[in-house]
Amino acid sequence: KKQAAFNLQIEALFNVQPPARQELLTHTSILATLEPQLINVFLVRHNTETELAIIETQHAFVVRNDGAASYPEAIREYLFSKLINEVGTDGVRNLYQRAANLYEENGQWTQAIDHYLDAEELAPAAQLLITHADEAFAEQRFDLLRKWLDRFPPEYQADRLSEIRQRTLAAGHAVENSIRPEAPRWLRLPQISARVHRWSGAAIGLTAGLS
Repeated sequence: KKQAAFNLQIEALFNVQPPARQELLTHTSILATLEPQLINVFLVRHNTETELAIIETQHAFVVRNDGAASYPEAIREYLFSKLINEVGTDGVRNLYQRAANLYEENGQWTQAIDHYLDAEELAPAAQLLITHADEAFAEQRFDLLRKWLDRFPPEYQADRLSEIRQRTLAAGHAVENSIRPEAPRWLRLPQISARVHRWSGAAIGLTAGLS
């Protein structure tokens, strides 16, 4: 019931937006964050900052985290479903590719990799991953590396990305070992451990004898 009421409210608010603003909302649902300058290029506009300011005053579509504007996940899903209905899956794939190209040109390589993968453009995604792998390892972004690698088919992982895959697996094992709880000191001392074992055996024997 709550979900249905939410959808009705968002639908009603979306429907009263001017067509150009509706297009802005749906087409930017694929972007990581809402950056006016990037959106101006992405949608061939010049007034994105003003439009986003108006949208924010409605207190429904956009939130800010650490100063960056973005859509809450439920809103993004709603707008994305509108986008698919509007342009189709091929159109969405083309938009992902355009966004990936812009992110790469702006030096935002993590977003570029995500969007190339969403566009099913494996070759440029793999090349960016290879180019920036050392940076990702230096920043210990192992979960992100694993997430990206899992999105490539096995032949990519076994060929172009095999070295990165092996490094990621090794780094993950190293992290797991570094956070594994250490055994109590008394269990790590062979003399005491042996003594405890003898005491345990004696206690068991005594219990058996009394029963």
